[in-house]
Amino acid sequence: RESMRGKLNSAASIFVSMHSIDLVNDTFEEVSCENELLNKKLHSDTEVSASKHLNKAVTKLVAEQDLEEMIGFTDFDTLAERIGQRTTITCEFLSVTDKYCRGRFIVESRDENGRVTNVIWAIEIIDKEKREILQATSRIRALSDFYMSICELDLVTDNVVEIKNVHPGVAKAVAQCKDNMSEVFQGVMNGLPESPSKQAAIDFIDFDTIDERMKDTNTITVEYLSYGDLWVRGRFIILKKNSEGKITHLLWSLENINAEKRSILKLEEDRKSAD
Repeated sequence: RESMRGKLNSAASIFVSMHSIDLVNDTFEEVSCENELLNKKLHSDTEVSASKHLNKAVTKLVAEQDLEEMIGFTDFDTLAERIGQRTTITCEFLSVTDKYCRGRFIVESRDENGRVTNVIWAIEIIDKEKREILQATSRIRALSDFYMSICELDLVTDNVVEIKNVHPGVAKAVAQCKDNMSEVFQGVMNGLPESPSKQAAIDFIDFDTIDERMKDTNTITVEYLSYGDLWVRGRFIILKKNSEGKITHLLWSLENINAEKRSILKLEEDRKSAD
């Protein structure tokens, strides 16, 4: 735990607020809190109970449109279960001062049974990058009639934001993607019907190789036979890179190309038969 605290103290400059929370005893202590607004909101009472304190702080800090989700996200009764074996989970929200932020729970320690006992609660302001992404996705949304599915993928938090979905299977998968996007994507592709295109689809969503594959382009595509015997085209579009040039946000789109693909395949079969 002390090693974790040291690492977090080193990274504290990333966050405008950081608190250590003891879930067993329902207590908390401040690690850092540099933002004036957050100081006012988070320290406006002297409640000893961490759960009540955080609930009050969230109610005062989060804009109404995201309040219900953030109250659920900071619910201590379900927190350990939602974290599971992961080390961190996140949730983005708009503050009452119209700034986009990211709240994050980081596991600080577990008991002998592996259950989470202590977490770090941290808040990061992501307003600039979030608005850049919203601007980019709004342009894509104008073309959404061409796509069955459009999603924003956050490779840093392993999360996904749905922009459009008309495919029930995709919608179901996206609903499971909270903080484990890459795992769910792998499950979806591994479950595809057997076909010569299946491995290409699995390789396409390998996020460990995405930077290398997209180093000279802003978009890549793959065509594969999907569920329901439907041919689709998946596409990645780079939305944002970090200062080191690594991709942090992608746009994922899925297009129904069944009619045109089957026409092409039939032409190829006819040519082979003619030969």
